[in-house]
Amino acid sequence: MVLKSERKRCVLQLLIPTVSVVQVSKEKTARIIPNAVGISTETSKHVFGSLLSRDSTYKLMVQVWELAMSSSASPVLELPPSKVR
Repeated sequence: MVLKSERKRCVLQLLIPTVSVVQVSKEKTARIIPNAVGISTETSKHVFGSLLSRDSTYKLMVQVWELAMSSSASPVLELPPSKVR
């Protein structure tokens, strides 16, 4: 999974191998705002916040993760067409 953040001219790009992910979770920022997704590996946890559509982002991340972990996953990943216009 590649996650990119741009904030005040600072660009951070993080690459987490999908097969190293052990958990994808819905998270909150400031303990009350449900707009973040967490990704846990054996050694670390990353939380990505300020998502406009946390639930659809979470769903897509879980689908990609499950496909990567599936023993029957084909080498070519076909995602459903985007509804964003």
